[in-house]
Amino acid sequence: MNILEANKIHCIGIGGAGVSALAGLLVGLGKEVTGTEDNESPRTLNPLKKKGVSVISEKDKLPEADAFVYSDAWLTNHPEVLEEAKKRGVPVYSYFEALGEVSKKYKTIAIAGTHGKTTTTAMLARMLKNINPTVIVGSIMRDTDTNVLIGESEYLLVEACEYNDHFLHLSPTILAITNIELDHIDYFKDIDQLVGSYKKLVEKLPEDGALILNKAGKYEQALSEHAKCKVIDYAEVEAPTLLIPGEFNIENAKTAMATAIAVEGENESHKEGLESFPGTWRRFEFKGKTNEGALVYDDYAHHPTAIEKTVAAVKKHFPSKEIVVAFHPHLYSRTRDFMDGFAESLALADKVYVAPIFAAREEFDGVTTNKALVEKINEVGGCAETIDGKEGLQSVVEECGKDTVLFTMGAGDIYTWVPEYVSVNFS
Repeated sequence: MNILEANKIHCIGIGGAGVSALAGLLVGLGKEVTGTEDNESPRTLNPLKKKGVSVISEKDKLPEADAFVYSDAWLTNHPEVLEEAKKRGVPVYSYFEALGEVSKKYKTIAIAGTHGKTTTTAMLARMLKNINPTVIVGSIMRDTDTNVLIGESEYLLVEACEYNDHFLHLSPTILAITNIELDHIDYFKDIDQLVGSYKKLVEKLPEDGALILNKAGKYEQALSEHAKCKVIDYAEVEAPTLLIPGEFNIENAKTAMATAIAVEGENESHKEGLESFPGTWRRFEFKGKTNEGALVYDDYAHHPTAIEKTVAAVKKHFPSKEIVVAFHPHLYSRTRDFMDGFAESLALADKVYVAPIFAAREEFDGVTTNKALVEKINEVGGCAETIDGKEGLQSVVEECGKDTVLFTMGAGDIYTWVPEYVSVNFS
């Protein structure tokens, strides 16, 4: 049974970025949706609750449903809940399996890549209003304050995650690849395995589809040779002046522009959409000012390259200010295997505070700690020290003056540690 054939669907881990968006899509399609969540996730849950979605916190009280959808985090952290769901005798889908089933019903525009997927997808959602696609984004779009848009056309625009080969569940007609760099090393043992997964995704494209990438990329040229469809080089496309800073966002804009052209040809509304694009939640997001006048921003960067490019953009944007980064490492494996890269990129900031590692789906390896990363940052010439959770960050906030820009950074929940009085966008 395709997930769209079910009438009553229960989402386990409904507060997650992906599952909450899928839940919103299912509600928009007229399905009865309920959910289980054990963490407060106001940015994703509040919009669903306003639509009448009932959310429970008791993990042992799964309701009756025609189908269940679960997030990967719950597969790791609460496997007993998944076991209970499977006993019900109805289909049980991972988020990506369910999204793959949805993808079969649309002409799917998939945005993949190591960096920039979310921003590029959100840019396209703004640019493609003429064709009114259904959209699923891995963050909150600032202009719509949601991570899902219900369209009326045959198109589905979706962010395509490479982790665990999740994007291979999709059936793309058009595929854009922002860039390729080794990441998710708890799954991909090396770059060859990662590129091999991208190759399989490219090979799924139909002859009348399109592949958008940078042909000058180290791994992209080989991928383009496996495409049966036309290949478009986004590096040859011009991007207009953007509201959001960073050279990486210019690359995202070029990818979005090339993809929009592949979908509906040249259109002045594409340029207008990019020029007014306000960004997304947790991507160079301004949070507010401290009592002492310091500017506070938040960013999802959790890979050395993303950190390096974000810090460079901050320095260019605020050349006369002290740049302070409060970093929340994500995963023991990523922190361990990219330790040198993290140290080099974080050392570019004037001051760094490193929080305890956000373990997510992993157990402590007995070695990798925030203290180890701090020592490595200082070894390469940086200025770093550890902090312990929310109270530690709030002490840092109080010490920052008007000549400082403070960035909370990482894929964990450090954005929730910022004192409420500096918040202007968070709800």
